[in-house]
Amino acid sequence: MDADWDARIASFWESVDDTAPDTMLDHMQALVAERADDDPGALYEWASVHDYLGKEHEAVSLYRAALDRGLSEPRRAQGMMQLANSLRNAEGRS
Repeated sequence: MDADWDARIASFWESVDDTAPDTMLDHMQALVAERADDDPGALYEWASVHDYLGKEHEAVSLYRAALDRGLSEPRRAQGMMQLANSLRNAEGRS
């Protein structure tokens, strides 16, 4: 990842507004679209926004894809924890 992209991701998370989920998804989608389709960091961030919005079913496959594609630290440890949490929540809602 480059420092500018990481800074914009951090800024996104500092200013999230869960009362506007479509706007959140659009904003994150624009950031993710700057990276390759198989970029593990972008997949992780895309998973995270879905997870944040309570869309755990969507987040699970994205977290797995990010991890499978070599997600690096510090996102890797966080991604593993978030995947486990999403799996638990998704099973509870099934």
